[in-house]
Amino acid sequence: MTLPKLIAVDLDGTFFDDHQQVNAAKFMALLDRLDAAGGHFVAATGNSRDVVDHFLAPFVGRFDYVIQNGGQVVTKDNETLALHGLDQRQLELVKATVEADDLAPRHGNVYSTATDGYMMRADKGQGELYQNMVMEFPNLIFIDDLSEIPDPVIKIILNWPESEATPFMAKLNAELAGTAHVTTSGFGMIDVVAPNVNKAVGLQTLANHYGVTFDDMMAFGDGANDIEMLQAVGQPFAMTNAAPALLEQFPQTVADNNHDGVLDTIATF
Repeated sequence: MTLPKLIAVDLDGTFFDDHQQVNAAKFMALLDRLDAAGGHFVAATGNSRDVVDHFLAPFVGRFDYVIQNGGQVVTKDNETLALHGLDQRQLELVKATVEADDLAPRHGNVYSTATDGYMMRADKGQGELYQNMVMEFPNLIFIDDLSEIPDPVIKIILNWPESEATPFMAKLNAELAGTAHVTTSGFGMIDVVAPNVNKAVGLQTLANHYGVTFDDMMAFGDGANDIEMLQAVGQPFAMTNAAPALLEQFPQTVADNNHDGVLDTIATF
């Protein structure tokens, strides 16, 4: 069997093991194989570019980006193909919905642009997972008003008590009334992006750029924010450690994320 023209891979819980690491030798061999065939590898993730580049530093320049859950698409040559921003009303609605809820979020809302993360100054230090956001956005910028954010906000990052995340997402969707897309990668993590934006939309942007069809794509994922991407491509795979909803819909990888499941599945082609 031959490789598809484009391989899109979620990172956390999929390509990365539980320590955010990847088998470098196997990955390098795959990239060499794709280069020889004129193919493309895509990091398709909810993370920001800084996070992706940090964990995949030795390979930067050899893969494309569908990041922030499809809100930002960048080629391996650093050409930005798409940037989908939320408007001020959506930012205010999300902020107000969080503040009106009886439960406390596990960190303050983070408003992520193409280059930076912003948080309300009143939320500084608040929540059990606040330090996680500091690690993800080491130059986190604190503001007193959302109007201080100078660039388009691509994604709002929330983290809710896991048992309450689903009903809170329903509440957010009701408040936003279809003007934004609310998704999750599990474990209480909630992302709000522009309406009709997801990883599949990002892949379509790359497909148009490279002249590739969805039938010529392979994709791997483990969470709810991967479903649209897996439904779109010709060869979808759910990780053996994926959420039940994915395992019910898609073929499984040969192993989980801690045992090179993505790379070893690709090696069968």
